[in-house]
Amino acid sequence: IDERTRFNDLGSEVAGWLLADEEDMKNSPGSDSANCTGGGGYGVMESRNAAAPNDGKARYANYGKDVYFRSNAAQAACYINAFQQLQSIDMYWMTDPNERAKFEYGFPSSYGLTVARGRTLDAMNGTLKPQWNFVETGWPWTESAAQGGRRILPAEARAAVWQSIIAGARGIIYFDHWFGPSGSGCDSSKSVIRGECPISEDTRQALAATNAQVKAVAPALNGPHVIT
Repeated sequence: IDERTRFNDLGSEVAGWLLADEEDMKNSPGSDSANCTGGGGYGVMESRNAAAPNDGKARYANYGKDVYFRSNAAQAACYINAFQQLQSIDMYWMTDPNERAKFEYGFPSSYGLTVARGRTLDAMNGTLKPQWNFVETGWPWTESAAQGGRRILPAEARAAVWQSIIAGARGIIYFDHWFGPSGSGCDSSKSVIRGECPISEDTRQALAATNAQVKAVAPALNGPHVIT
């Protein structure tokens, strides 16, 4: 939303507005988590909401580690519940060298836990909104392999997508930035999804096939829930 005025030809192709990305990691929560006010990150989200056009289009925000595990439930629930109509939390469990000590590290099923965290926080106010999830496509950290950095592998990426959907994710976003070693033909200017990173071509193909699978079963995923 902070880049909206850069463009003078926005039209019907715009489906919604990104209010902010990882605002929870840039500012502390506001001082009043009972009312989701009191400055800090809450204040930023309030101002981004005020800057968005009153056009009825979806308002989306992505959050990070503070919402997932650093903030308490009341603080995190404000971010999820008070400012947007759909949201995600980005936790890159297969590749984040900073979280190797956490039990979630290294398991595609942990992407489902990320969705579950968002859904739990979302339910705290008695209403539910769509929860999306992020899956990395390449090497999203600057740390080398010796420092614990790595790229996500094809089967891992595919499993992360499906674990997210199984846990209730209503949308998948791919984090397509490559911050790892550039000697492999990839660097920060290259895209895995567009086939510009030879070392991750196998992951690109796996995700293309995964996308096709998701599209094929979309009628069922978007259909009525069965309660037994």
